[in-house]
Amino acid sequence: MSRKTPKHVEHPRAVVFFGISGAGKGTQADLLARHLTDKDPARGVMRVDQGALLRSRAARHDELGRRVKAIMAAGKLVPDFVATSLLADYVSNNFTPSSHWIFDGVARYELQAQMFDELMVFYDRPDYTIIVLELSVEKARKRLALRRRSDETREEQRQNRFLWWAEKTLPAIKLLEKKGKAVYRIDGSLRPEQVHGAVLQRLGLA
Repeated sequence: MSRKTPKHVEHPRAVVFFGISGAGKGTQADLLARHLTDKDPARGVMRVDQGALLRSRAARHDELGRRVKAIMAAGKLVPDFVATSLLADYVSNNFTPSSHWIFDGVARYELQAQMFDELMVFYDRPDYTIIVLELSVEKARKRLALRRRSDETREEQRQNRFLWWAEKTLPAIKLLEKKGKAVYRIDGSLRPEQVHGAVLQRLGLA
């Protein structure tokens, strides 16, 4: 008798992680990608990290790279058109229709959220799930101080990120929620393995 495919891998997943800087978006996106790769290796996983795309672009020695690098070094916002064009280019060059898609750091502002949703609809993946990792500013500040990344070493840079989260990213999440996207909020202050377990529960993958 042939075994049925487990229910939790019957169809490809698209999951978007949101959270204040330091909430653990990248860690949880990586853990989910590893879980899906282990459980459903035939499909594959497209893992998209918007911050990594921007840092990679900033490292290139051309005019756009220099401008992106200067903006990030100053702790300012990279224009929406740069972020969305890098994302669209990456997806178009790396997706397969049957793979699982995992994003973090995308759709940070309302215009980006609208364009992200259009991208997902264009590629026939409109039913993506949003995971919001909740963490206080105080705990986020402590985590950022520990990880010591070059674009968030100064208190001014960290404070800017916290303001952007409250003033720009939370409205972006609400916009997507109004479009009918499933949004699950999880306590990001827990240990990474506990957060991962909660993510799997919310996605029906546990």
